Amino acid sequence: MMANLPLYSHPCPRKVLIIGGGDGGVAREVVRHPLVEEVVQCELDEDVVNVAKEFLPGMAQGFYSPKLTLHIGDGFEFLMQNEDSFDVIITDSSDPVGPAESLFQEPYYQLLKSALKSDGILCSQGECQWLHLDLIKEMRTFCKKLFPVVEYAYACVPSYSSGQIGFMLCSKDPETNFRVPEDVLSKEEVENMDFRYYNSEMHKAAFVLPEFARKALSDA
Repeated sequence: MMANLPLYSHPCPRKVLIIGGGDGGVAREVVRHPLVEEVVQCELDEDVVNVAKEFLPGMAQGFYSPKLTLHIGDGFEFLMQNEDSFDVIITDSSDPVGPAESLFQEPYYQLLKSALKSDGILCSQGECQWLHLDLIKEMRTFCKKLFPVVEYAYACVPSYSSGQIGFMLCSKDPETNFRVPEDVLSKEEVENMDFRYYNSEMHKAAFVLPEFARKALSDA
């Protein structure tokens, strides 16, 4: 969902940047999208990639795609060197503890905005509405200062705390409607893509929040 929500919300996601995501799961999903032509992944720790290739080959298969270029280095520096470059940027980060805390703050989102093209979309790890609602409200507030369209979505991930993970989605295009996918997939298309979770109805449902979260974020 972290990959497919933004990809199916953009009319033509040709060039995609992934920051983090060293296990390869996001890259695997991005490279098989039919409109994606080029993927750059910026991962700080090369050891994570190597371990994923050895022990999580099903996750890491995207690293072998000819569409993907792997850059080992700091995401902040990479963003500063690549303004107005990407249709979609996905940040697959760890939780906001230690160095990763900066990936949940306004200066990082300012860099994301500058690296996006004029109609660009971003999707970042957005923590859990059951556990981190104050942080999500804070993120939504500063994102709304930077982008005309901001939404929060979530998916069920049984292995994650509380069984859910959230996503902060932002667009530079005021006409973006994250809640309705640009390309509504037929049952046959879903089967051909070999999706196990994503379909167009799950896309729409991801933005339907429990009332406590909907109310809290509508006030943010």
